[in-house]
Amino acid sequence: MNLWGTTSRRRRCLLRLPNTLGHVVMGRKLGYPHPDRGKRCTNGCVNCFGYRTEQGFLLLRGAAFEHIDLDQRHGKLRFVVGSTVLIMTSPAGSVDPLSSFEQVATDRRSSLLVDRERVVPDELLDRLLAVAATAPNHKRTFPWRFRIITGEGRAQLGEALAQDLIEADQAVAKIEKARTKYLRAPVVIAVAAVQGENDTMTAENRDAVSAAIQTLLLGATAASLASYWSTGAAMTSTRLHEFCGFDQSDTFVGLIYLGWPTSTPPPIDRPAPEVIRIGTPTATP
Repeated sequence: MNLWGTTSRRRRCLLRLPNTLGHVVMGRKLGYPHPDRGKRCTNGCVNCFGYRTEQGFLLLRGAAFEHIDLDQRHGKLRFVVGSTVLIMTSPAGSVDPLSSFEQVATDRRSSLLVDRERVVPDELLDRLLAVAATAPNHKRTFPWRFRIITGEGRAQLGEALAQDLIEADQAVAKIEKARTKYLRAPVVIAVAAVQGENDTMTAENRDAVSAAIQTLLLGATAASLASYWSTGAAMTSTRLHEFCGFDQSDTFVGLIYLGWPTSTPPPIDRPAPEVIRIGTPTATP
């Protein structure tokens, strides 16, 4: 059920409420004003941020909602903020974090369909890497090493790889592709894992860094960024190690492209994972 009518009408009703309490309206009959609403829709539609439940008003702070709809069958509200979907259960009005996370994870795509010139703010990159560093790691080794490469650094990165390919007597076409491949996105993040005290810990460190990369990719999706995890010849390039300032003992795990999307890749038909339950069946709550 679409509660704001046409797309153009929804966009006209887009409001930003910094440091303001409000409520998201569900329709004219439910559009009761709230004393803390802060402002009204100037387009003559409805009081643009209130939803009255049986328990009272659902209050939200500082958001910009582009779309609202009601899942009547499951009793949920979906608030779309850019590419991020917040799920509210009804009538209690509580946030359903798992549903919101499911939406982000499902929306994630590997894509290089990005604006090569549009800058990704440093503050956003710092936030994404801080989130990535929350990944689990055995014995708290915190084994990840990140290098943010932008501007002319991307061409220098490509030239470093090209020189390794020249020494390896690779095809000219492959060498020329290496020189320009990192210009395909405004940001490239090189990620490596530090060596552990033994082979087992080294392997665990790489696993932890892979988990950090997945967290980074999901964070990028939540921030409406396109992302792409690249590996290949770069992972064994001596000059790329040196260019990024990694130790020779570090393991290169990936180069992550980030940028603002110019189009949306088609949906992925992901097969269901193999799941085998072993032991006594869990009772349904």
